[in-house]
Amino acid sequence: MRKKAVSGKKRSGTLLREIGHKKEVLVEMMMILVRALEERDEYTKGHSERVASLSVVLAKGLGFSPAKIETIRRGALLHDIGKIGISDELLYKPGNFTPEERARMNQHPEKGHFIVLNSHLLWDLIPAVRNHHENYDGSGYPDGLKEGNIPLPARIVSLADYFDALATARPYKPAMTKESVLEYVRSMSGKKFDPSIVKVFFKIIDGFYEKNFKPFGES
Repeated sequence: MRKKAVSGKKRSGTLLREIGHKKEVLVEMMMILVRALEERDEYTKGHSERVASLSVVLAKGLGFSPAKIETIRRGALLHDIGKIGISDELLYKPGNFTPEERARMNQHPEKGHFIVLNSHLLWDLIPAVRNHHENYDGSGYPDGLKEGNIPLPARIVSLADYFDALATARPYKPAMTKESVLEYVRSMSGKKFDPSIVKVFFKIIDGFYEKNFKPFGES
């Protein structure tokens, strides 16, 4: 009986490793598409990897398990995969969006949801992909979720995503200074961002800046 139990555990362990490997392969295949999209625009090159790096640091600061951290990392890597379904004309527009264009751009989380939905192995990544543009006060999209109703992975990726967008140059704006970014995050605590995640953010952000960004203004 004991031998059968041990054998069952071995089979379960092997199965879990195989599933984990298949997940990683699927994520990497999708990341090839995301990288191809980002490589076409110097302003967004490396965006998803930076968002994933900060999401991991935040998740560690919140005391998550390694398995949960890995799920958040993968979700952050694929958070913008829905932009594959957005036209180049819109994605790379240098100026501000019209209301109609903004509405079209805001469809990318739902488009990403349906892309990830095609593989049941990646269903645990859907919250980060679909809901990373929800706001803590309920004013975000696509579902208008509020506070604790927003999945925690999405709340983490939301802050990491917005931070990177502010801290890097885009066609329509220069990179903000570190002080300006931190002040913005502080001012949006409880509005756009979860206050508990903002608290961890301020504990870890200096080290993250030093490791991942050149001093502002340096070419």
